[in-house]
Amino acid sequence: MAVNQTAYGFVGLEQVFNQRVAEYGAQLVWDAVAKSAEYWNTMVTALMSDMVVVTTDRLFRHYLGDEGEMEPLGPFGHPAPALVEAYYDVELPIQRSGTAWGANREANAKMTVGEVNRHTLAMFKKDAKWIRRHIWAALFTNTNQVYHDHDTNIGDLSIKPLANADGVMYNQRGGTTVDDTHHIAQANAIDDDNNAIQTMRADLIEHPTNEGEVVVYCSTALGSTIEDLSNFVPVSDPELDYGDSVTTVKSAKLAAVKGFGDEVLGRTDKCWIVEWMALPAAIMFAKILGRPVLGMREHPEAELRGLQVNTYDDRGLTTVEAIRRAGFGVIDRIGAVVMEIGDGTYTIPTNYTAPLVV
Repeated sequence: MAVNQTAYGFVGLEQVFNQRVAEYGAQLVWDAVAKSAEYWNTMVTALMSDMVVVTTDRLFRHYLGDEGEMEPLGPFGHPAPALVEAYYDVELPIQRSGTAWGANREANAKMTVGEVNRHTLAMFKKDAKWIRRHIWAALFTNTNQVYHDHDTNIGDLSIKPLANADGVMYNQRGGTTVDDTHHIAQANAIDDDNNAIQTMRADLIEHPTNEGEVVVYCSTALGSTIEDLSNFVPVSDPELDYGDSVTTVKSAKLAAVKGFGDEVLGRTDKCWIVEWMALPAAIMFAKILGRPVLGMREHPEAELRGLQVNTYDDRGLTTVEAIRRAGFGVIDRIGAVVMEIGDGTYTIPTNYTAPLVV
């Protein structure tokens, strides 16, 4: 998630960035902070929408789709009632994170509007990093977790990863079922003879509910090897659609494909390839465009949802704190495939084993 150099609430105030807060008006500045936080929460929810469903429920029921067939009947027969649709349940945790900055009386007297803008942006950048790390930990962890829910007095919750051969049967095309695994590995580097993109796509589309375009998010290191595939088609300019005589702008589709990533590299093997520079070097994952895989659980109380920014004074020390109460978990256990390249057995990337401490 990119963060601009001017927080939303400070847009139009750039000409007073060098002015003291006390001179410009402290309440006007804190209102700009609050407005920035409100917009930040709206933007974060929109950016996550392709990947994450925001919910206040701890229990999420995911339906697998009905893959049954019609029954043979005689002239006077009636079909027997059947289970309409199979499902599995997943549970979601809640964690807490926060950051703050403060100023004493002297610093407050000297503080400028521009400094408050920079502090506000710093909070948003930290929040973006926290969200990204927790999304990845939920995706990359391939083991079941036990989470003690202090908020609902339910006790221990079972947090499930992507499909990990734990006995849940998933529908396949053709009416069969499979106890699947969606964390996979390939020892060899990606090339025409070891095309991991084909493998990931096959693992996704074998399930009848996974319909649509496949997007593969890859690290910079893996992106360069994918671009070397003989059937890779690059995006010459992500904002232009080249024709025989007319070139037109077509940013809307590529923006949707890009999602959280940094750059749409192109297409290969019926998949979009998107580089996400911060991904661990050996990791990539594939999902269906427009189909969320994770749930982000928040508290039902409105004042506890989103990134909450509060300002308070204590004996001359002004503190501005930002607190997020949320937790991420997989809700669609066959909605994504994570692959490690360079290892014959999948290993959770270092520092991404859920639940994260911070």
